[in-house]
Amino acid sequence: MLYDVGLYFNFEGKMDVEKNGIPLTELDKVADPSMPHLDALKRAAYTLRRHHVPYSVISNSRPDLLENLKVLVLPDVPNMSKENMASVKNFVENGGKLYMSGHSAPDLLKEFFNLEWQGLMEDNICYIAPKDDYEPLTAQCTREHPLVLFEKAVKVTGEGKGKVLGTITLPFTLPNPHDTVSFHDPSLKITHSYWREPFASIHSNPPGIATEMPAMMQVQYGKGEVIWSALPIEKADRPQHSDLFADIVIGLAGPENMCFEAKAAESIECILFEDAEAGQKIMGIINLQESFHIMPAVDITVSVKSDGKPKEVYCVSAPSAEAKGTGTSIHSSAPVKEPVPYCYEDGKVAVFFQRIDYFKVLVIQY
Repeated sequence: MLYDVGLYFNFEGKMDVEKNGIPLTELDKVADPSMPHLDALKRAAYTLRRHHVPYSVISNSRPDLLENLKVLVLPDVPNMSKENMASVKNFVENGGKLYMSGHSAPDLLKEFFNLEWQGLMEDNICYIAPKDDYEPLTAQCTREHPLVLFEKAVKVTGEGKGKVLGTITLPFTLPNPHDTVSFHDPSLKITHSYWREPFASIHSNPPGIATEMPAMMQVQYGKGEVIWSALPIEKADRPQHSDLFADIVIGLAGPENMCFEAKAAESIECILFEDAEAGQKIMGIINLQESFHIMPAVDITVSVKSDGKPKEVYCVSAPSAEAKGTGTSIHSSAPVKEPVPYCYEDGKVAVFFQRIDYFKVLVIQY
């Protein structure tokens, strides 16, 4: 399987570390049994699939696979081992690109950005306001209308190094303060980093307090590059967050460097394999809709990276029903090859499909 982006999955991170210390018998009274890292990883995978970015999942048990990547994603990853953090550091030093968010690796945050992890903020609603001209962020929001996330942001201290791409904007009020203090005890007082209005809106928590706290930063490290987000942007199930995360990853990878790209509907999933011995690349193109009756996808162009002009390009399909009458089992019959027109330009083989009902299997023989 060929891919450019790796989503890091930590088997030791399948819990909510913010609930540490709560007895298991009390969990059902506190909150749902969520696993933020797993949720962020699954949503990141969903986004990359819909944006036709070649990706795979790399577990913490296989740090050796990092060397195959152009971009590594640490989606809100807690409890990373020192050995795995060292592997990530070496990956970036040697020219790899990294996106990390949320709980991911405070030691790496210190190493890359010279920022000290200070835990999470009180607010479970925060906004990211763009700073300067970082296009993936300015395409989705402005400083006057920042991007909302229903998450607690990471607090950091220190002078920091690198470029600030976005800052944190807080709501006028502290949403759901009863989550952090009991109002039944009048002796308890809330102390917050910023003064808050008593209320702002009956049905929402609009942005109100602009800060200079970093929400997103970028730095060059060794031969590589790192983008850090104080909030797990990839976890949100909203189109603007999905587009922002995809643009960040594609920008790090460089669209011209990826092993394939596709101009197609979001329902189209592309998976590319290479059989070096047979001298061919094989792409599955699937119309992945979760319903009984699906709509065909139309006007699809896939481009596969190739070192030279291919000898042959064709689609493969199962033997037709007529093969039943030949006395040969359909399952043992050779697949049907259907030559398809293509264009080879700038080191890529481009194929256009007017319509895909369910799937196509594309073969590029080189």
